[in-house]
Amino acid sequence: MSNVADYLSSAIVKPAAKKLNVPSGVLEAFRAPREAKNVTELDEIVDSSWFTNRNFRRRMSNDEFGEGPVQSGHAPDGGPWTVTKCKADGIMPGFHIRDQKGDSYLLKFDPPGYLEMSTAADVIASKFLYAAGYNVPENFIVTFDEHILVPKADLACTGSLGRKLSSDPRGISHFLEKLPRTENGQLRAMASKFIEGKIKGPFSYSGVRQDDPNDRIPHEHRRELRGLRMIQAFLNNPDVKQLNTLDTYVEQDGQKFLKHYLIDFGDSLGSSSIEPKKPGTTDHYLFDPAEIMKTAVTLGLNRRRSDSSQIQYPSIGYIEGATFEPMRWRSNSPNPAFENMTKRDGYWAAKIVASFTNEQIEAAVRAAQYSDPDAERTLVQILELRRDRVADYWFRRVAPLDRFRCTSQGLTFDDLAIETGLDSAANVTYEVMIDGLSPITVSRSGFETTIPITVRESLTKVQIRRLSPNWRELEVTVMVQSVEGKPAAVGIQR
Repeated sequence: MSNVADYLSSAIVKPAAKKLNVPSGVLEAFRAPREAKNVTELDEIVDSSWFTNRNFRRRMSNDEFGEGPVQSGHAPDGGPWTVTKCKADGIMPGFHIRDQKGDSYLLKFDPPGYLEMSTAADVIASKFLYAAGYNVPENFIVTFDEHILVPKADLACTGSLGRKLSSDPRGISHFLEKLPRTENGQLRAMASKFIEGKIKGPFSYSGVRQDDPNDRIPHEHRRELRGLRMIQAFLNNPDVKQLNTLDTYVEQDGQKFLKHYLIDFGDSLGSSSIEPKKPGTTDHYLFDPAEIMKTAVTLGLNRRRSDSSQIQYPSIGYIEGATFEPMRWRSNSPNPAFENMTKRDGYWAAKIVASFTNEQIEAAVRAAQYSDPDAERTLVQILELRRDRVADYWFRRVAPLDRFRCTSQGLTFDDLAIETGLDSAANVTYEVMIDGLSPITVSRSGFETTIPITVRESLTKVQIRRLSPNWRELEVTVMVQSVEGKPAAVGIQR
């Protein structure tokens, strides 16, 4: 995409703009994306109200991963639950409830015929996004008898065609009559605990908030929002829009600030919330002029046909595994941050996705409480494949050498392609050039490698070229020096 933009800019837009005297600001849309503005010298991002470095920086235990953002004692109690607000329009109803502890939740249900599909997707996606580093709500799977739902006295509910529905238990039962039920007749829902703080509305994926003096980096140039493209691609969640974000004004450790959340993940995995995904639906935007033209020219032969036989488990829906192509994946509509993603942003996201171990994936899927063990195992296998596809794509385009640290023995780093099993240590060698001197060859039996160098007060430039059969040559440069008497990596150039 950057090459096309460069071509259009240099061959068509700039010459025409020069003749037409077009303002320079108008040309910005045709330039290749710039690198993210909130990265450090080590090509990372620091913890902030947007993002907290978690699993890649410090491997979470399997139990921690399965819990995600959930805190002890925050799940809904056994009821009764007071229904404080309800939505009866559309295909599925929804409720705001308050339990006996006084905590409030949003209840969301599965569509008819697809018990567990969207509720599971909402819970599972929240685990991965939290482990990656994002702020997300606490989402729970709950099963219950409908009689524990008690409407508040003045509850006003409007159904389809604007018809008022009774706010007594009989009216609540009418809301629920079309919902799928468990084998023992109970209801299953996803309960999302209300986020703490004063709600300030959603954030945009471009620009800054005018009411937040701390918001100084345009959102389309924040790495955590650019890289989110690959993390949502892994989760197969195309419903990435402004309305699925939320900012709240909070006070923590004596400081008051806006905290930025991602919300509503019911379109993740094989779910489209109200039905399973169809093959090919995440290969293009919902409104995609290029796709429309291609369909017209090919008489529709370019579109993959929907085939219900491809849905092995209704509780999972449709999600690709081995055929998943990370950069072909699209959100429902163009996202300014996603459109600005560079190779370095994509690699940053890929190493986070690659950090999810098989056991962690199992823990996240287990939290969805699938009733069919075979469906659970199948989804785990699909997510493992999608993880590997994301990692393989980016580790072949940006040198997968990371976690640089210095010791008295020299500069040590990890080869993520070896660590994740995408490449073999026996195949890999490193050609190292220190301060422009003659290169030396270094090999290693494992994924961790140490380059013996003497770290001094002045900068030492270490160029590392990764060599491996069937992989293109990739290079990274690391700047090291002594900082307060200790050797340290102080800069990375990818």
